[in-house]
Amino acid sequence: LWGSDRPPPRTTAEIGAGVSVPTVATGRASHSWWATIILLAVDATIFASFGFAHIHVSMALDVCPPPGASLPVGRLWPAGLLLAASGLMVWAQHCLGRKPQGQLRLAVLLAMVAAIGAIGLDLAMHLQDGLSPRADAWSATVAALVSWQGFHALVLLVMGSYVLARSWSGWLRPDARATLDNTALMFHGTVAQAIVGMALVRWLPTWMGG
Repeated sequence: LWGSDRPPPRTTAEIGAGVSVPTVATGRASHSWWATIILLAVDATIFASFGFAHIHVSMALDVCPPPGASLPVGRLWPAGLLLAASGLMVWAQHCLGRKPQGQLRLAVLLAMVAAIGAIGLDLAMHLQDGLSPRADAWSATVAALVSWQGFHALVLLVMGSYVLARSWSGWLRPDARATLDNTALMFHGTVAQAIVGMALVRWLPTWMGG
């Protein structure tokens, strides 16, 4: 991918009869932006299947959580870190036109720390509370949801590091910004999934009167 997101030699190109068209497409006008949206849609369907399995298993129980299983004592406070990560990526996009890009790099780095930290803390809270995927089906579905977010933490680590590498190399510019914009979309999608997953696991037993 290193050679793909590069600034064009000119901002417009003549296509004939005196008609010129822009050579740079960003945001919703960009093919890569829509490709990322489609990726997130597919990603969301996988998450939804895990969520459906958890709801189905939970509703089949007489008591939720089942005997021997329990929920983390902590509330949804890791969601605050996730929202901060999403906001930091928005700030990074806002800082793209500034030189040097120190604020942009700091925002991306902090977004990575916040998102990965929140997902890691959620996993640690479940493990501390004795989550055992082999014990029962309910715990297995919880582990699937948490593991799915753990996978996304690794994805964000790779994508965020790639954005930083592009910035340090000087290839991240307002006219070559697909790397940053698409990474921001992935951050937003991951944050949304993680918050929904945390709420589903923690609040479903209350909704069911457990």
